[in-house]
Amino acid sequence: MILNVLIKFIYTPFLLRALGQSEYGLYSLVMSIVGYLSILDMGFGGTVTRYAVKYRTAGDKEGLQKLYGTLSAIYIIIGLLALLICIALSYFADNLFGRTMTGDEVEKLRLMIVLCGINLLFTFPLQISASVVVAHEKFVFKNAISLARVLLQPTILILLLYFVHIKSVGAIIVVTSFNFLTYLSYYIFSVIKLDFRFSLSKITPSLIPSLMSFSVWMFAIMVFDQLQYNMGPFVLGMFQSSEIVAIWGVAMIFVLNYRSLSTAITNVFMPSILSITFNDNREGLFSTIKRMTRLQALILVTILFNFILFGKQFLYLWAGEDYLEAYKCSLTVMIPMTFSLILEFCYLYQLAKNDFVYRIITSFGSLIVSFILVYCIFGINLQSFPIFMALSLVSGQVVFMCIYIERNKLANLRLIAIDLLKMLFIPLLYTALFYLVIHFLPLSNTLLSFIFKILVYNSLLLGVLWLFSLSDKEKAFVIKKQL
Repeated sequence: MILNVLIKFIYTPFLLRALGQSEYGLYSLVMSIVGYLSILDMGFGGTVTRYAVKYRTAGDKEGLQKLYGTLSAIYIIIGLLALLICIALSYFADNLFGRTMTGDEVEKLRLMIVLCGINLLFTFPLQISASVVVAHEKFVFKNAISLARVLLQPTILILLLYFVHIKSVGAIIVVTSFNFLTYLSYYIFSVIKLDFRFSLSKITPSLIPSLMSFSVWMFAIMVFDQLQYNMGPFVLGMFQSSEIVAIWGVAMIFVLNYRSLSTAITNVFMPSILSITFNDNREGLFSTIKRMTRLQALILVTILFNFILFGKQFLYLWAGEDYLEAYKCSLTVMIPMTFSLILEFCYLYQLAKNDFVYRIITSFGSLIVSFILVYCIFGINLQSFPIFMALSLVSGQVVFMCIYIERNKLANLRLIAIDLLKMLFIPLLYTALFYLVIHFLPLSNTLLSFIFKILVYNSLLLGVLWLFSLSDKEKAFVIKKQL
């Protein structure tokens, strides 16, 4: 996880400079479109994980084989649909983006969209294997493959950008190739190690209605996530230039990496919380929620404090002066997002209970109202879009989720809040003091000074967290590396 974030930040400046602001804007836009097309998964990824855990808990091997066979067939159909949509988008690209892009940019955009469609045709049928790996809690293998991709993809991409002089089209080819190889690795591992089989004889049409009754809600959540986190390049691309899209793309690198760290923790806790909820172990659920919220809060707040202190200077050194506006955009989204991510245990509980109606209604309602409100007051620009995202996060994923948690007695929010405040109060004071020091002392803004400040701050922060934040049990876990 750490290497994934670090390497993205190391290679992105090379990507920005090799492509240029216009080409990087096209690259960001195409990746945004691919993100939208991922919703064609229709929530079956989460469905596989939930039902696989359920069947494994019950020891129902026949049920597992029927599940895998039926969903594999569905994924093949989804892959074909994704290709057709990409062809249609390519055909209408000039109508959608012709006002803000040159003819050459539109032609490149068309080609990249079709290439992504071909990739989705093959990767969608393989995606079920990724959910199988998670359901069996094979996180070491999954993250090892991710690590290999994290190391190899940017290395090859940068070498090709600088020595072969590929542009945005070539970059998309590299990214989609690694995407295919990643899912192919999951598939091979699932077949060899996890007894995953796709057999036409195991396709069970009668299973589809029960799967759809669950996946329809997962699909709605995926649609919401894409609208929440991926609509920026698409909407800004229709109202603003490709350079503005590029700045927003840089801002979202910080936001999405921040979110991915929390999501990785959520995925690790997912099988445990699903199993505990299926067994109606209320005491075990409360204990797991407490551990999960403390761990997420500790990691998220540490990253957030670092970004507040050093994010702007890092952006200047990393991407250049043209991208400094990305700092305010990122921070405006990251602060409210922190609270929503700490409440992710609510999502896992709803996943186990198949109880998503409330989440869907409140999340979409908050998103729509927030967008209309911000659009009417500020219009669509680089300053207003992060405000819209922040408002949607606070209302839909913090306020309404707290109401849900209280109504279902899922956790004692007051006790959780007090526990987290005790854990983070001293680190917060230390961070505020460090902020004053670096702002009022005559320190230089060189790269060496920047690195020195980060090392000093984080070295002392680790000591503060150890002395004042971690419980005895958590200290024992760090020392003995056991749960």
